[in-house]
Amino acid sequence: MKKLLYTIAIALSFIACKNDGIIDTSQIAQPVQIDWTLESITTGEAPTSDVSWNIKNVSTSTWIPGSYSLHFNQIAGNPVVESLPSNVSFANPGGEYIEVFFTADTVRVGESISLSYQHYGHIERMSNIPQGVFMRINDQTYDIPDVNIHGVNHATLKALNPTDAKQRFAIAQDIPQQAYDDVVKILPIPTEMALSDSEHFNLADRTEVSFPDEVSDDQRQAIVDHLSHYVSLVQAPSDNSTIKCVIKPGLTPEQYELSITSDNITIEAGDAAGIFYAFQSLAQLIDPQHEDDIKIPTGMIKDQPRFGYRGFMLDVARNFHKKDKVLQVLDLMSRYKLNKFHFHLMDDEGWRLEIPDLPELTKVGGTRGYTPDESDRLRPAYGSGGIAEDSYSTGYYTRADYIEIIQYAAARHIEVIPEIDLPGHARAAIISMRARYNRLMAAGKKEQAEEYLLHDPDDQSEYSSAQNYNDNVINLCRESSYTFIEKVLRETIKMHADARVPLKVLHTGGDEVPYGAWQKSPMCQSFLSEMENLNGTDELHPNMLYFIRGILNEYDIVTAGWEEIVLQHSSEGHNGTQINEDLLGEPMLPYVWNATWGSGREDMAYKLANAGFDAVMCNSASYYFDLAYDNDPREGGLDWSGLTNAKTAFDLEPLDIMAKATHDLRGNPLDPAYIQSKERLTKSGEDQIKGIQAQLWSETLYHADLVDYMIFPKIFGLAQRAWSPRTADYDREYHNFVNTVGQRELIRLDQYKDGGVQYRIPPPGINRTGETTEINTVYPGLEIRYTVDGSKPTPKSALYTDPIKVSNGTVIKAKAYNTLSRGSKVSSLN
Repeated sequence: MKKLLYTIAIALSFIACKNDGIIDTSQIAQPVQIDWTLESITTGEAPTSDVSWNIKNVSTSTWIPGSYSLHFNQIAGNPVVESLPSNVSFANPGGEYIEVFFTADTVRVGESISLSYQHYGHIERMSNIPQGVFMRINDQTYDIPDVNIHGVNHATLKALNPTDAKQRFAIAQDIPQQAYDDVVKILPIPTEMALSDSEHFNLADRTEVSFPDEVSDDQRQAIVDHLSHYVSLVQAPSDNSTIKCVIKPGLTPEQYELSITSDNITIEAGDAAGIFYAFQSLAQLIDPQHEDDIKIPTGMIKDQPRFGYRGFMLDVARNFHKKDKVLQVLDLMSRYKLNKFHFHLMDDEGWRLEIPDLPELTKVGGTRGYTPDESDRLRPAYGSGGIAEDSYSTGYYTRADYIEIIQYAAARHIEVIPEIDLPGHARAAIISMRARYNRLMAAGKKEQAEEYLLHDPDDQSEYSSAQNYNDNVINLCRESSYTFIEKVLRETIKMHADARVPLKVLHTGGDEVPYGAWQKSPMCQSFLSEMENLNGTDELHPNMLYFIRGILNEYDIVTAGWEEIVLQHSSEGHNGTQINEDLLGEPMLPYVWNATWGSGREDMAYKLANAGFDAVMCNSASYYFDLAYDNDPREGGLDWSGLTNAKTAFDLEPLDIMAKATHDLRGNPLDPAYIQSKERLTKSGEDQIKGIQAQLWSETLYHADLVDYMIFPKIFGLAQRAWSPRTADYDREYHNFVNTVGQRELIRLDQYKDGGVQYRIPPPGINRTGETTEINTVYPGLEIRYTVDGSKPTPKSALYTDPIKVSNGTVIKAKAYNTLSRGSKVSSLN
């Protein structure tokens, strides 16, 4: 291990100094300036990263030892304690929150303090760097949002083979740009479609439409609102309508038939949802490049979904997304015929749903920031910083907000599936109910204080969750835990009833319950000694599920959860594979997520389906949209299960996941014998696969635009695979798909309200052969601008149309642009 240095660097500033050498900080917002540098990485069996901090005192006072400390969150792991110098102390209270206390050195105004150490693992992308950096100085908290970051680049990380311009070129080089008139006009691609090249139906400024009684007022309004971007729809009797909608006997739910002549449009559907989806297809027939000239090609479309469950999960617990962002996500989901919204409302780092009579759940559990004891808020996590106010990690939905979300979704034929994550991932609830307990105990109300308490204060159980917590599991041996669970369940059910949208499925979480929980709890030892039907702590989780099912069964609500809810709880933790066959026949719906290529669990969805369980396929390696797009160090996102993009979602065949299985999560070839050893789906098992769902976890989503960035264009691959069966000609299907995305749907996202959707624009690929340089993109239709003088491209730089001639050694830089002149990251080639 190289020798690491800890130095005080005296560097008096010559800018804005007074005669006494004290810097005038009257115009300086923060009392500190920070630089962080990734110096180098080491590879091998125990990879590490060498990092350094330079912290400059630009305040008006001297920092004395013990009066200042550095705080941050870092997903990549912890510092190597042995590499830290002796004159600092380090703490990791839990999760990925890190505190560094400077105990020996005085830092005068204008001086800098430098800190170098080793970090476990590779810091290989921007989401791995310290986030939410703040300092505590003389008992005051200062967020430092503008840390200067250095070294997270291709040069420092060369040994990891980061994605570069040449690799991008290879990925896109076989994708042809189709003539615009030949591009498929609807995504997901319909089952059957025949459209005219010459005849059109012209939408008037006011177009009359008739709806059957089966379409509610809210559902009609949602259709009208969507089309209002193009035309004003006026509801009229069927005899007078230009667009006539009817329910047709014999068509299945969500199925529709669309007939377009030069004079009128007829929509026949199996139900109101089918009518809604016909309008989504109708809107996509409007040419986005000429949206002011509203001509729709005549012809017919016959369409129906492949899966009844077409889902998307949004995590609002790790970082909070406001109601307006949720409504936008729902609106865009509906446009691509997704119909299930899994709402991840609480986790270790946040509780986001108002529950009457339990104000601490949102007051404490919905707030993160610096705290010495978590009596009024949770400690920082996932970049939240030290100041809770206006933080992207602080917030919750009122009952009224949640009811509005449910109703908005229902109008767009989307079912909201709330998740109440139990018994693990429950730290926010545990800390909140501890705060409630302390408040009521101080008021002398002991019985009331203990009513909803979730932990055993004498518990000495030893465990560590996947997110590095040792206090995030509800104690399932105290009666108050069940009182709490029932309270939350019944209040959630009531909100749906008040919204007049009954709850059909409730997701109970249940994943990643760390082994070791409850084992040294005096309460559990006493409880289990009295329960003849329970044989140890391994049976506490199934017993809790039995309790929950008893409540949900009263309302005919299906009990859902991550796959662990139907597996045996054991020392293998969330990597266990033993099915709990006692649950067969119960109304249980597992969501199967833990499916990293090469992990041995890729076929878990098939094992459960073949055994007789209904299942939703949520494969992490294809459908975790929080995973990074590629290995470019500038990309955010995680990579623990590989990388995801629109193609990974498009490529996964839900009924034959091994069809395109070639490499593990690190790109190493999979042994054909290994692939052959995986369980295949039986014919009866096919009926148990209810559909597919993508997940967007929010650990790395520090502001609203990143939600758009990670969802789009990935969600197009999900929508295509959920709605449309795979065709025999894969290449043609994929080329149709990317051309539709690039030449039509990205333009439509640019035209979305409030300045468009902030989707990811992929950087171009660049390749040089001799003095000839080619540039391409995975989405034909994006504009490519380039420079050859070393400057960054702008929307006014040279437009790439054909291969260019440049001399060897010339630096070529390129960016892709959308119709709003918003550009990608820069690609460069020397």
